[in-house]
Amino acid sequence: MKLPRFEHLYLIFAPYAMPYRAKIGISIAAKQRKEQIKAELRPMFGNVTVYAVGLPVLYAYQIEQRLHRLFARFQYNGIRHTNGGSEWFWSVNWVSCLILSIVQYFWLSERLLLLPFFALLIPLPIDFLLLTLLIFAFQWSIILGGFYGAFWALNLF
Repeated sequence: MKLPRFEHLYLIFAPYAMPYRAKIGISIAAKQRKEQIKAELRPMFGNVTVYAVGLPVLYAYQIEQRLHRLFARFQYNGIRHTNGGSEWFWSVNWVSCLILSIVQYFWLSERLLLLPFFALLIPLPIDFLLLTLLIFAFQWSIILGGFYGAFWALNLF
């Protein structure tokens, strides 16, 4: 039986060269992968700023595959010829807009009526960032909760 290992589920984006697009992938070394992506984008866009968020999770490959299936409709096909070019997706922040609309309706004043729609204008993949953080937080809360439960059961506190 093969035990799961931690790999980085990463999100890479270049808001100035490729606004509203993000790459979802996995790697053991997310920082190194970011540099590879930057080198691949350089011939197309010149010296481009690339940002990466890589978080260690278990079953990263399975999570990546499910995210790719979930966002298959939003796949960006403009750079398919690069390594990992099929992992780029359009990212318009609809979920962030909806969350901000709910927050604005219940807790903010009417003066900030257009605040939720600014989330749609931001060329950063806020929804993908939130989803990646949610997956990371969920897994680590289960892991840490398991350790806490084991220590509690053994009366080590």
